[in-house]
Amino acid sequence: MPENCDPRSLKGMGVTYATSTMGADHTAGFTLGNHLFGLEPTSDPLDGENQLLPSAVAQISAAAFDSTGFCLFLGMASIDKPEVVKYILESMSAFTGLNFNENTFAAFGIRILRMERDFNRRERDFNRRAGFTKEDDRLPEWLTKEALPPHNTVFDVPKETLDEVHNHTGIILKMLGKTKMALKY
Repeated sequence: MPENCDPRSLKGMGVTYATSTMGADHTAGFTLGNHLFGLEPTSDPLDGENQLLPSAVAQISAAAFDSTGFCLFLGMASIDKPEVVKYILESMSAFTGLNFNENTFAAFGIRILRMERDFNRRERDFNRRAGFTKEDDRLPEWLTKEALPPHNTVFDVPKETLDEVHNHTGIILKMLGKTKMALKY
């Protein structure tokens, strides 16, 4: 894990590490950009209570963006060059024949995550799925006990928050109602 993305000091990244459909990968929902560049939705990185939305938005955006074939660094370029978002959406529209905008791009990311999550879960067809449960959406226990200087914080995001990250119906309503969903993360 990159040292600047330690889940004890950047708790949104911890939520991503714990709940990402592909394992603890900082590129699956990079919340550091929210704090460095003031991207929406914002939260105090040390606050263990308000990390669901930043992680969910980052994971949705990363899943959609990663599926385009474009390099993820292009998403970072869109932070100070909004026309990059326009070009990506136009490119996706031209390639697929669909009309992509920021909301349909978010829905695209949600659909990808739902398919990945469906494969990972055991509830439907145990013989054809990976068999993960919500207990697999946790970080190692030592991160909840060993404090990280200089703030002496631990990863204290409630398990209920981790369990709620993939409830995309509620998240998409919050996201579209409270934030401007973009390709940035």
